[in-house]
Amino acid sequence: MDKAFADKMISEYQKKFFGFALSKCSSFIEAEELASRITCEAYMTLRAVEDVYNWEGYLHRIAHNVYVHYVKEQAKHRTTEPEEKDLIEHKDYAAEYANQEELSLLQRE
Repeated sequence: MDKAFADKMISEYQKKFFGFALSKCSSFIEAEELASRITCEAYMTLRAVEDVYNWEGYLHRIAHNVYVHYVKEQAKHRTTEPEEKDLIEHKDYAAEYANQEELSLLQRE
């Protein structure tokens, strides 16, 4: 496709991409990241395709697919860390036993 047309479409839909990303993400920074990914993918796709009947629907589908890919990628990178209340308290039984032995020796004396 023509570069000028792709540039025009991206400038026209860039705010809509950000709005879509902002509605899907919990933070402003994540929304910016997602919107930039959507914009890049849309631009590359616009340069590759020729005739599309419904541009708005086509670009929305691109945004949705990029969002799905982004969510899957984020899920891979998340790690589940136990909360402090879930941590098992480990006792040093050897030190406790040694203290008891010492106390019993002191009591004998």
